[in-house]
Amino acid sequence: MTPTTAESDVSTIALDVYWASGRSGDAALESHVAGCDRCRAYLASLDSLAESGPVLPFPAPSKSKATRRQWAVPVIGALALASLRRHGARTGLAIIGVAVAAALLLDMVMLGTGMRESFRRFLLVQGFDLRIAPKGTLPMDTEATIGGASGM
Repeated sequence: MTPTTAESDVSTIALDVYWASGRSGDAALESHVAGCDRCRAYLASLDSLAESGPVLPFPAPSKSKATRRQWAVPVIGALALASLRRHGARTGLAIIGVAVAAALLLDMVMLGTGMRESFRRFLLVQGFDLRIAPKGTLPMDTEATIGGASGM
């Protein structure tokens, strides 16, 4: 049997909306469904699906966040490693740059600590509490001055 023009006018989306709204609201669609075997069969299949519940192609996700994140760490790690291998030169230069920056930072911290400790020991050995130096001399170059110091 070939479908007539009236049977092919109604789309499955219109039937889905009609079924979801409780099979009411559109008198023209109701009269069409009453006379169309294809539309009645489609609505019957929707009814049977609703009774059986949703069928998932995969297991339902667990409620635990720890379980959901279990797969994420290996996947992220694999993607990161793949990206690092794909761009070898860029990866190597980045690692070298981070290593040089860390070494310079450590060197500057050690140098500053060593200078401070050396200067502290020097002041303790000399036995004075106040150091007066000409303006503009290193290592303690400063703009702090004592007014009238030239008269001493």
